[in-house]
Amino acid sequence: MSSRLDWIQDWDGLAADAKYQPRQLAQTCQISERQLCRFILGKFGRTTGRWLFEVRMQKAPLLLLTKQTSKMTAFELGFKQPSHFCREFKRVYGMSPRTYILLSNTLQQSGWKKCC
Repeated sequence: MSSRLDWIQDWDGLAADAKYQPRQLAQTCQISERQLCRFILGKFGRTTGRWLFEVRMQKAPLLLLTKQTSKMTAFELGFKQPSHFCREFKRVYGMSPRTYILLSNTLQQSGWKKCC
């Protein structure tokens, strides 16, 4: 049985439009939160909250390099507190957002280019 949700291609963009909030994402899709939870679990193999967290963390490094502040990045990714974003970023990537920015800038200035 096919659902109209199967036709959605840009789930990451939809999550960003919903400010990474499950309730808003469900409203955008015009379904209940429970229906969304079942669909996301089937499609991505994760709970809605876990999947949204992973989408935010995947987007974080690029935003840090373009926004240049962890505060602006945190708010764009839907974190209410920049300190919470910084803790989660460090837990996921093993370094603080500030260290990541400094390291990336240093590598870029030295001429290092990412191969992949």
